[in-house]
Amino acid sequence: VDLVKTAKTQLAFLRTVDAIPQLYTPHVAALAVQRYEHCWLPLLHEHGSSKRLAPPLDVEWVWHCHCLCPLAYASDCQAVVGALQ
Repeated sequence: VDLVKTAKTQLAFLRTVDAIPQLYTPHVAALAVQRYEHCWLPLLHEHGSSKRLAPPLDVEWVWHCHCLCPLAYASDCQAVVGALQ
C-alpha cells in the first residue's frame, strides 16, 4: 500500500466533500444514510467482490464516516447484510 498516494486520495475526497455544503444539511445527510443502508451496503454485499463498484459522493461520504468507527461499522454491517463489507 502506498500510504502517501492513499493519503493524497483521501485529502482530495475530503476537499470535494467540503466544497459541497449541501452534504452537511440534515435532510441530505438523512437521505444519504438511508441510501447507504438500504442500497449501497446490500449492493456491495451482493456484488462487491466480483465487480468494481463506486458509490455516489453522498453515499461515499457516509461510508467514509461510518468506517471511522470500526466497531460500529462491523456491528452495523452484520446487522444490515449479515457480513462485514
